[in-house]
Amino acid sequence: MPHDPVKILRILLSQNLARLQTARATEKERETVSPETTTIMRDIWRYTEEIERRTDPAAVASTPGAAAGSSDRDRRDADLAQF
Repeated sequence: MPHDPVKILRILLSQNLARLQTARATEKERETVSPETTTIMRDIWRYTEEIERRTDPAAVASTPGAAAGSSDRDRRDADLAQF
């Protein structure tokens, strides 16, 4: 039975978005910062980028910083800074 990779990525993205909400609520409640929250955010970024790459390769090429030659890590860190 063939599996649709994009569908699987969307399921994983959805699950990680729910995990992020829980993690942020827990951090707020406990007044702490958890490294796991950063990991969840990075996973969300990776899933989002991979979904975009598989569904619209032009979208990734037009991502700010991509044409300037910045590394994936630099772009990810810039995206995460928004949170």
